[in-house]
Amino acid sequence: MIDIDRDEHAHHGRRIEQQTGGYRTVPAVEIGDRLLVNPTVAEVTEALAESAPPPPTRLPSYFSTERGQ
Repeated sequence: MIDIDRDEHAHHGRRIEQQTGGYRTVPAVEIGDRLLVNPTVAEVTEALAESAPPPPTRLPSYFSTERGQ
C-alpha cells in the first residue's frame, strides 16, 4: 500500500492524475503495467488473471511419482 499524498510517492499521484484528468481518485491499483482507478472486483480479477504467469507445462523432476529418482 502506498500513500500517494506523501512526497516520497509523488510519482504515483501524478500517474493517477494523468489517467483521471487531474483527480487523485482512490483506490488505485497497479497490476503489471495496468493502473486501475477505483476498479470493480471483476476488473481486478481480470487484471490479475491477465498478468499471471502461465502454468508450467510439466512439473519439476522432484515431483516425479516414480520411486528411486
